[in-house]
Formats: sequence, structure tokens, C-alpha cells
Amino acid sequence: HLNLTGFYFAVEGCASLAKAIELCPELVTLNLGNNKLDPRGLHPCLIGAGFCRHLEHLDLYGTKLSDDGFQQLAENITLRWENFKSLNLRGIRLDAEKAALLARALQHRPSLEYLDIRATRIPDTGVGALARVLPNLPHLAHLDVSKNAIGRTPLAGLCSALIGCKRLVYLNVSFNGVSSEGGEALASLLPHLPSLQYLNLFHTCLGDAGA
Repeated sequence: HLNLTGFYFAVEGCASLAKAIELCPELVTLNLGNNKLDPRGLHPCLIGAGFCRHLEHLDLYGTKLSDDGFQQLAENITLRWENFKSLNLRGIRLDAEKAALLARALQHRPSLEYLDIRATRIPDTGVGALARVLPNLPHLAHLDVSKNAIGRTPLAGLCSALIGCKRLVYLNVSFNGVSSEGGEALASLLPHLPSLQYLNLFHTCLGDAGA
């Protein structure tokens, strides 16, 4: 386990860090969240992490991930991290292209248990791409899509796609446009989630009809 939360690394320091990560092939958990990492330095770190074939947990919360870095992340998920279980991208900008890239990568990792994309500004098309991959994630236990201002129809589709995630324990859709349509989708979903313990609908547009 390597926890580097809250550190500051210049580009030169990131190069050394990337080499150190590369030399830890048995690494299971890598936490680079809440760091002031230069995007030019984060990319090499992800290249180094590609050598960690046993990696299961990656936290990139609040980091600045370049396009090349995100491409490397998707490549690692698809081709290298066979037992990957947990991904935290909270606060990282997910445009439509990156969301689609992430969805395609996650198709190859049915072992995924934890996904946090809170406050990523993911567009409705990106939500649609994510919804299409959810049926392939039967072990998903934690999903946070809060604070994204997701539109009502895409969010309803996301809820409908979660029906196959029987192990889901935590679902946070707060600060999104749930609406009555989303409320109906949630109502249909809940009987299919026997393990659900936490559901956050705070600051949504659920309304009386949806409730």
C-alpha cells in the first residue's frame, strides 16, 4: 500500500516517484489523491503503475489528469490491472470523450466494487456511456455520481441500469436532476437492491410526484 495523499511533487519529483512505483510490482493500493501533482508528472506515475499488475485500488481524487494521463489510466484498467476493484476520480473533469473511454475500460473489469465520480461535471452523454457498462459490473457496491447536475432523463437511465448490481450498498445521486421520472426509476430499482444501506437524494428535483 502506498498512500501519498496531500503531498506536493514537482515534475522532477514525479519522475522519481514514477520509477519507484514501477519497482513495486506487488502494489495493491495507490493513493495519489488531493495532491498538487503537475499533469506532466502524473502521467509518468500512471505509466509506472502499469507495472503493478496486482493493483486493486487507485485514488486520484482532485488531481489534474491530462488527456494523455487519462488515456494511460484507461489502458491500465483495460490491459493490466486484472483484479481492479476501486477507482476514485472525484473532482476530475470528465468530458464526453473521457467518460466514454472510462466506460469502455470498465467493461473489462467486472471485479470493480467502488466508483466515485463525484463533481466531475460528467455530461449527459457520458452518463449514458456509464449506464451502458453498469450491467457488466455485478460486484459494484459503491457508486457516487453526486454534484454533477446530471439531467433528469440520463439519471433515470442510470438508475434503471443498476438493476443488475445486486451487491450495491451505497448510492449517492445528490445534487442532480432526479425529478419524478428519476423517482419512478428509483422506485423500480430498489426492490432489486437487497444489499442497499445508503441512498442519498439530497438537493434533487424529486418533487412530490417522484417521492
